[in-house]
Amino acid sequence: MEFLKANAGKLGLAAVLLIAAIAFLAFGGGGRPSRSGKSQFVCVATGETFWLERKPRKLPVVPCHENEDGTISVSSRARSAVRQLDEAGVNQYVDSKTLVVRGAP
Repeated sequence: MEFLKANAGKLGLAAVLLIAAIAFLAFGGGGRPSRSGKSQFVCVATGETFWLERKPRKLPVVPCHENEDGTISVSSRARSAVRQLDEAGVNQYVDSKTLVVRGAP
């Protein structure tokens, strides 16, 4: 019983922190847009990135993702589309070999 009395404050603080962490994750904390049902895309002609509803898209918008180091890369599934856009002279922002988006605004 003495143990619980001595650590009641610590247990209460741990409970509050746990509830805050769950609420943060559940309500999409961090100031980023809700991503449920959305995918990130990059326009290879302008370098702009967008969060759009998941559905087929027309080129020059290709799917991308943010890497752990903060860079953005095009999905490897879109490699052939990036190469086609590169050959057509439309691609201005995606390295067709590494698929990394460079110099985006």
